[in-house]
Amino acid sequence: MEYNINKIAIYVEADPLSAIRFLQFGIPQTHPSAALVIAIKACLQGHNVVYNHAFREANCVADDGLSKFGHMIGQELHTIDVVPNFLVIPLLADRAAVNFPRGM
Repeated sequence: MEYNINKIAIYVEADPLSAIRFLQFGIPQTHPSAALVIAIKACLQGHNVVYNHAFREANCVADDGLSKFGHMIGQELHTIDVVPNFLVIPLLADRAAVNFPRGM
């Protein structure tokens, strides 16, 4: 893969380590997410991509807040211009580097 020193790196973070591995090394065509992974790889082609496995605990805003919100609002496009009430505490915790580990 060729990298241009002037290109901005694209950082891809995901909790499932399998998602990172699929993006880095490929995915079997028979896997249910194959089309999605192939589309993502096509978008990233030619860019300086940095992959990182981020545990869910490291991103409670996305995991606990936005993902649940996304399930409630359906598939339409929504933009958020003001921090919703349900994200205030998780954002403050992230800013203060407070971690809320989940039980096993």
